[in-house]
Amino acid sequence: MGFNVKNYFCLPFLIIIFLCLSVGCSDNRDTSNSNLAIGNYQFQGTDESLKPFVNLKENNEFVFVYSAISSYIPVGTYEINQDNLILTTDDGKYEYVFKIKNNTVIFNKEASDSYIGDSLKDGAVFILERE
Repeated sequence: MGFNVKNYFCLPFLIIIFLCLSVGCSDNRDTSNSNLAIGNYQFQGTDESLKPFVNLKENNEFVFVYSAISSYIPVGTYEINQDNLILTTDDGKYEYVFKIKNNTVIFNKEASDSYIGDSLKDGAVFILERE
């Protein structure tokens, strides 16, 4: 086993190929969620006349109604971080987190502020209303 010039010259090429493959595959997530549609996402799992909804507007603004009897209606701005929709109220007091999945948003109670109480359960699915 002696020094082989062929092996010495192949090593840099193997390293380059390995680096290209690892960079190319490092974050292979579905980015379609970052293009969440503007519109009204409504919760279907209730018989209330005013169903909870999240309305996403232009300029990353939102309105979130989680209970017909609540005197507080969260309004503010939203951002999309990976596969999460994060609503932050204009007064900066509250943040609500939803998982984005297939044109729906799913409420993540644990990651959200507790102001909602029991008005909305963890895992509540909000579906985009089609006109």
